[in-house]
Amino acid sequence: MQLTRRSFIGAGLGGLGLLALPRGASAAATANLIVVFARGGWDPVWSIDPKQSGDVDSPPDGTIADFHGGKTPILIAPGRPNIEAFFGEWAGQCAVVRGIDVGSIAHFACHVRMMTGTRTELNPDVGAMTAVSNGTGLPLPYADIGGGAYAGAYAAQMGRLGNRNQVVTLLDRKKAYAPATAVDYADTPLLVPTNDESAQIQSWLDARAQRLGEGRAALGDNARRLQDYRDCFGRADALREIPELQKLPLGGAAALSGQIELALTLLQLGTSRSIYLDSRLDWDTHDNIADQGSNQDELFGDLSLLMQRLTETGLLGSTAVVVMSEMGRTPKLNGPGNTAGKDHWPVTSALVVGAGVKPGSYGATDDKLNARAVNLTSGKADDGGVPLRYDNFAAGVLKLVGIDPQEWLADVAPMQGFIA
Repeated sequence: MQLTRRSFIGAGLGGLGLLALPRGASAAATANLIVVFARGGWDPVWSIDPKQSGDVDSPPDGTIADFHGGKTPILIAPGRPNIEAFFGEWAGQCAVVRGIDVGSIAHFACHVRMMTGTRTELNPDVGAMTAVSNGTGLPLPYADIGGGAYAGAYAAQMGRLGNRNQVVTLLDRKKAYAPATAVDYADTPLLVPTNDESAQIQSWLDARAQRLGEGRAALGDNARRLQDYRDCFGRADALREIPELQKLPLGGAAALSGQIELALTLLQLGTSRSIYLDSRLDWDTHDNIADQGSNQDELFGDLSLLMQRLTETGLLGSTAVVVMSEMGRTPKLNGPGNTAGKDHWPVTSALVVGAGVKPGSYGATDDKLNARAVNLTSGKADDGGVPLRYDNFAAGVLKLVGIDPQEWLADVAPMQGFIA
């Protein structure tokens, strides 16, 4: 078949945004990280940060139950059975982290801060840092199934699945192109190279990268990008050689439960080290605050599924799960009546579950939902301590999965209380 210029470039560059060998990977312990994000701003008082204060509008139907020997108070209600069921089964592996100061009430800014531990989306998030440090040699170190991860300078480590799927088109080149009637090579069939032709293309690309390196790789960043360019083809081939991937619904699923199944398969195959998932629920409840209750009940039902599947697949002992949102909701409702909601609040809480987690409650908010100071070593509220910021939390997550936080977040003290 005739090889057009466009299809040749596509064949050569299709994997460029994906999967090169990690740079500066540390000798961190093998550990997987799954981030489950409740995007939109959840209200922790509906579950993991219960309040019985006149200064906070709490759910009228909830009661506070003590789990894990009284160390983990959680709000439960008959109409939200999945919350009670989750903590009844898994509280012994859960750390609730309360009072994380995000320092903003803007959705994007807060999402970036909670994910990266920094103020800019140009930096890698905790999943990307884990993938680079712990995922040496894997075909797909970081799988973004939920569609909200930040790779920073390590886009070569990450592949997006779901609605904007890179992996599907990488595995099947025909899906990378628009319908033939819409492009300028409509009358020319696409090349399906033989093994010999593929080897020739690869040889040409290697030679081209070598020439570019000799002329333009004097600076470290150029050299790294060229190495990413060269290595990504081997990673793409490694993905294509995994027969199980050909059978997976890599287009993703809208529901979190479907994302979970794909995530667990990727971890079982040894394809990935980090996974980003999204709850796919609307948490931005400026009205109808009761939606927080139904959302959280559905979320904790899916989290029970995730923990069960991690157990069944033998991955629970090597996988940490972080469940978080970009912000919290205000203490008080923004109006009267059943349709009132809550607005954005710069303090949130998170849940850390699984391998290496010391169960219990860490950090705190006061009776007005302000973040209390903490001792970062113990993780306990301490009026003589320091604010628990988003960067302290991110650094703690890195330490949990065996990574020295100073390699990524210099001069940031990790919150260590939830690390066993």
